[in-house]
Formats: sequence, C-alpha cells, structure tokens
Amino acid sequence: MKATAQLFKNGGSQAIRLPKKFRFPGKTVTLQQTGAGVLIKAGQDPEKRLVDAARAYQAFLRKHPAEAAAMDDWEFAPLPTP
Repeated sequence: MKATAQLFKNGGSQAIRLPKKFRFPGKTVTLQQTGAGVLIKAGQDPEKRLVDAARAYQAFLRKHPAEAAAMDDWEFAPLPTP
C-alpha cells in the first residue's frame, strides 16, 4: 500500500500527518533510519521492553524469596537507569 502524506512543523519538530488507513494504535512508535528514508513501527523500542521485563522479573524475585533462593548462584547484571 502506498500513499502521500503531508509534512508540517509542530513546535521545533517536523511532523507527518498520516492518512487514516496508516494510523497506529497507542501513543508511541519506533523510528529506524534506513538508506532511503525512515521506517515507522508501532510499539515500543525492543530494548526498552527487555529492560522493563528484566525490572519486573527482579521485582518478582524480591517479593518471592523462595524462587530467588533457587537462583542463589546466578549473577544479575545491573540494569541501566531510566
């Protein structure tokens, strides 16, 4: 599917007015620069999703010490700060 979209300024940023058939769910998209342009993907950055999942897992282990004890010899790398 191919279409033309309008470009406009929004504050100091450039924005794209997407036709209705190209709208994305949610409030964020991931952008990836390609050789010929920009690829727009729905959803969060995969790295952010991974870090969020790791944080949730660490919180789970803190609340469930029995499961954490089974992994006493494991070492967890520190997560980047948000």
